[in-house]
Amino acid sequence: DLKSSKIGIELTRLAAPFSGDRLGFAAFNAKGDPIQAGVGVDDLWIEGDLIHVDFVADSSVSNLLEDLKSLGIQNESTFNQVVSGWLPFSSLTELNNLGTLRFAKPTYKPITANLSPVQSADNAIVAEIGSATGEGDKAQRSDKARDFFGIDGSDVKIGVISSSFDALGGYAADIASGDLPTGVEVLREFPGVPGSNVDEGRAMLQLIYDIAPGASLAFRTGFVSPVDFANGIVDLARSGSRIIVDDVFYPDQPFFQDGILAQAVNQVTRSGRVSYFSSAGNLGAQSYQSAYRPSTVIDEYQLHDFDPGPNVDNFQDIKLSTGESFRPSFQWDQPFATASALGRGSGSDLDVFVFSEPTFDPDFLVAISDVNNLGGDALEFISFEPQKEGTYYFAVGQFLPAGGPTPSVIKYIDFSPITRLDKPPVEYATFSSTSYAQQNSAGGLGVAAAFYRRTPEFGVNPPRPEPDTSLGGTPILFNNFGCRLPQQILRQQPGVTAPDGVSTTVSEFNPFFGTSASAPSAAAAAALLLDAVPRATNRDINQA
Repeated sequence: DLKSSKIGIELTRLAAPFSGDRLGFAAFNAKGDPIQAGVGVDDLWIEGDLIHVDFVADSSVSNLLEDLKSLGIQNESTFNQVVSGWLPFSSLTELNNLGTLRFAKPTYKPITANLSPVQSADNAIVAEIGSATGEGDKAQRSDKARDFFGIDGSDVKIGVISSSFDALGGYAADIASGDLPTGVEVLREFPGVPGSNVDEGRAMLQLIYDIAPGASLAFRTGFVSPVDFANGIVDLARSGSRIIVDDVFYPDQPFFQDGILAQAVNQVTRSGRVSYFSSAGNLGAQSYQSAYRPSTVIDEYQLHDFDPGPNVDNFQDIKLSTGESFRPSFQWDQPFATASALGRGSGSDLDVFVFSEPTFDPDFLVAISDVNNLGGDALEFISFEPQKEGTYYFAVGQFLPAGGPTPSVIKYIDFSPITRLDKPPVEYATFSSTSYAQQNSAGGLGVAAAFYRRTPEFGVNPPRPEPDTSLGGTPILFNNFGCRLPQQILRQQPGVTAPDGVSTTVSEFNPFFGTSASAPSAAAAAALLLDAVPRATNRDINQA
């Protein structure tokens, strides 16, 4: 019974082998179509007989950690109420017996905010290739600032958080070509090869070095887990980084509450000494947000009505072509146990479904996420990649036997790559915000992007923003204790725009598009400000 399990649908499926791909589909519907449960194996960290898992303590983190050590946890780390580490598959079912555990879920792989030039609105114009100063330096006029004020970022340390730094072994060549200095401090390298995101951190550091060549540079991976990422933010600040910049996203971080990443940013920026920059993301307005409209009751679920008018429609049509996907991180206005200081979690339980026909019939079910959310996170996540193109039907239902309050607001961000900016494949599209987590924090600054050739220095005034930069406006509804705020907080994020589409020597990121490229450019500009005014606080810098 998944609703009484502490380990959720994905870990339950992974705990024991079954026919077919053990790590892929959970079952088949009556028509023989595979039913995808939660996310697929490609979305999880799995190495041999180990899987990376996030654990939430019921009360004592230290007691939970001791229990997890007895089950064979490896390379563990902790932040607030959460423990993260590698666990043998053979120990997964034993987690249900731990009184110290509130719940566990697999660590979802992170996403970086880079953008392939084939997805850019300006893909017909690419940056020149070669070892040269990044074109963004001219676009944001930091070249003129260095000359006029005689500044280069000296006595400022900048820390970068991304995928990896030197997994490709290109750092030595970058030193020889003058694209990076010697002595880049690596606090932690990614302990593996994260596919196409290899050495994105090195590309980011090259852009910083072009703009603030006098600054000292540091790198720390953020690709292990949210817990490890949060600790990395603190580690960089403790090692003396006055400026920190990241481009990593975890789709299970809360929308309506500051999660552990936003909390880590707020922690290091609280004194005013550290400035934090975060790439806003490249999801545009690929999000659905609505008041929850309870309507039809089927089986044990009360379904949401997607139609905002007088009619009732319990299904949102999703049109998917070959190669496209639907990856909604679905949340509602309840707190997250992973984000609440006292472990306060969701008081209601919602589930999400994808059908091949517009009927709430298991014979047509093709994807589902039905985690027991009570006391846990108000989150359901599906990574659906259909085997054939067509129209699919998304449904949301509150699990009535769990009780609890009816949601007021529901929201999902679709983490699929944007393929159609002009005609999104989603019925009842609301074009809502997609900035969240650390890029929507109180202490940090989210960074949007504009193609460098679409700026005043290159003859375009006013500058044109990239149309896929993530939209701001996600409301904060809960505090760090999981208590509802008397009034929602809307933060002005993204807070600044910087150039992208620039040159690096890293082949995967030449040209380098997206807010992964713009964020380090803004961070380097901040280093020039600190060089000119060493006593400036992060508030001074953000305001400037």
